[in-house]
Amino acid sequence: MRVYAEDAKKLNAVREYLDSNLRYHYTIRQLAEKFELNRNKLSAGFKRQYNTGVYAYLKKQRMEKAKDLLQLGIREKQIALQIGYKYITNFSTAFKKYWGNAPSHYRPR
Repeated sequence: MRVYAEDAKKLNAVREYLDSNLRYHYTIRQLAEKFELNRNKLSAGFKRQYNTGVYAYLKKQRMEKAKDLLQLGIREKQIALQIGYKYITNFSTAFKKYWGNAPSHYRPR
């Protein structure tokens, strides 16, 4: 699939939107409607342009943000809410699965 310049701009806007709104959950359909792309073009175009899927990108951004915030000494519950986790246990499980260590491993000592 070829990504045309107009679509590339929209995909960049999607990426920026996701980066700025980590706490919210989206469907491909919602994002496609918001940025006036069809779902296939959004999914395939995003993967082609950024070498990762929309959800994988969002998870990576959330986990990197969480790690940065932990290193600043911010509490896990606050971080979980900031990056879209309602429950701290779900956040801790996802974080450990992603990074291989519990969130407490990244806290300043």
